[in-house]
Amino acid sequence: MENIIISIIENKEITFSILFFFMLFYVFWQNDKREKKMEEREERLLENNRKLIQHTGKITEYIHKIGQSLTELASILKILKAELNHKLDIIGDLVKDKSSYFRLTSYKLNSFRISQYFELSEFESPDSKEVKLSPKLIELLEKMREEIRKPIIINSGYRTPEYNRKIKGYPESKHMEGIAADIRKIEGLSIDEMAEIAEKVGFDGIGKYDWGIHVDTRGSSARWDYRGKE
Repeated sequence: MENIIISIIENKEITFSILFFFMLFYVFWQNDKREKKMEEREERLLENNRKLIQHTGKITEYIHKIGQSLTELASILKILKAELNHKLDIIGDLVKDKSSYFRLTSYKLNSFRISQYFELSEFESPDSKEVKLSPKLIELLEKMREEIRKPIIINSGYRTPEYNRKIKGYPESKHMEGIAADIRKIEGLSIDEMAEIAEKVGFDGIGKYDWGIHVDTRGSSARWDYRGKE
C-alpha cells in the first residue's frame, strides 16, 4: 500500500513537472508571438513613416512650384495692372475732352507697343480684334523700318478665317497664320524699291501691288507682281 501511495505521488510530481514545462513553453511561445507582432508593427510604422516623408517631400515640392507659379502670376498681374492703369488714364483724358469722342469710341485694348516701331493693334483682325503674330515678322519689319527711316503703315496683319472669306482673300492666305503683313506704299519710294528693301532684310514672300507690298515669313521664297491686275 505504501508503495502504491509513493508511486502515485511520484506520478503526480511527473505530471506537475510536465504541466509546468508546457506552461513555460506556452508562456515563451506567447512572448515570442508578441515580440514578432511588435516587430511587424514597428516595421509597418517605419514603412508608414518612410511613405509619409516621401509624401511630405512631394507636397513640399508642389508647394514650392505653386509658390513659383504665384510669383510669376503676380508679376504678370502687376504688368497688366500697370497697362490697365495707363489705358484708364488715356480714357480719362479723352472723356475730359468732348472733341475726342470719336477717338474714344475707337479705343483698342491692343493699343500697346510690342517693338520699337509697332503696336499690337496694327496687326489685329478688323472683325474680332484677335491677333496672331509671328515674332520673326515683327523682327523683319523692324529691320525694314530701320532701312527706310520712315513710318511703315500696316494695311493688313492677322486675319481670322471668317474675315479672310469676307474680303475674298486667298483661301490659304498667310495672314491667317499671323506671318504676313500688307504695307501701304511709302511716300518717296516706288513699289520696286520697297520690294528690294524687303528682299534685303530677309522676307520670304514678297508681292507687289498698286497699293504697296505684301511681305511674309512662310519659310520658302515666293515672288509675284499683281500691279494693274486688281
